[in-house]
Amino acid sequence: MEKYGPMTGECEVRIELAITLHMAGEDAEAVEHIDRALATADRLSLQPQRAKALHTLATIKDDKDLRAQADTLYEQLGLPKPLPPPTLRE
Repeated sequence: MEKYGPMTGECEVRIELAITLHMAGEDAEAVEHIDRALATADRLSLQPQRAKALHTLATIKDDKDLRAQADTLYEQLGLPKPLPPPTLRE
């Protein structure tokens, strides 16, 4: 994805991989992938992907401040706030 895919796709893949890793109890590695997704989203101004990554990170870390940041960004973008992915523990 990094070499040939669209960068939006890389963000999405990293977020989904983070969800899978979180389910497997590999939270440290999951956070690494979210951090890379956030870096790409920030670099390319991919705000919907940034919101999704923040939302996923908030769930992994059980962090209300991160969730509030994601919710605010969803509202600014006019996008509905998603429910936590059913695969994540909450």
